[in-house]
Order: sequence, then C-alpha cells, then structure tokens
Amino acid sequence: MQQAAEILMAEVDALVARVRSRAANAADHLERSAESVLFNIGEGVAAHKPRSKIAAYEIARREANEVRAILRRLVIGKRLSHRDVQRAHNLCGAIVGMLTRAIITLENR
Repeated sequence: MQQAAEILMAEVDALVARVRSRAANAADHLERSAESVLFNIGEGVAAHKPRSKIAAYEIARREANEVRAILRRLVIGKRLSHRDVQRAHNLCGAIVGMLTRAIITLENR
C-alpha cells in the first residue's frame, strides 16, 4: 500500500505542476488529498492497535476516492485529458481495494 501511495503522490505532483496556474483550487485540493492518502497509510502501518489502523485506513480510503473525484473534475473541465489522469486514477482504485481488504481483515480478527 505504501509503495502505491508513494507512486500516486509522484503522479499527482506531476499533474499538479501542469494545472496549478489554470485550476489552482483543484490542484491544491488534489495535492492535499493525495498527501492525506500517503500520510494516513503511513499512520495506519505504524499503528499498533487494530482500531487505530482501521481509522487511519478509512481516512486514506476516503481521500483516495476524493483524489479520483478531483481527477474526474479536471477532465470534465478540460484541464487534463482522460489519458493524462488514467494512471493516477487507476492507482487510486488499487489503493482503495488494498485498504478495503486490510480493513476487512482487521475487522475479522
């Protein structure tokens, strides 16, 4: 999960650099949400208690979905193309899946 989040952050950094001057609010929001994915996964990995892990993973999961929504908004607004955002969008989907599986596993302990 951590590695996927790091790759996502690199993708988002590149996209933000391209759109910051044309869509400053969305770029800022995209950057903050992607950072939240990375930081909350790191927090969850380091947490000892299952409830703490779940809480951090749930936040990361919601933020990854928010990243996807922002990417869609940038495409709808013609700031980026579908092709431009595809890798980041797919990474978010993979991260959401990994987080969901981790949460379910922790809940079933």
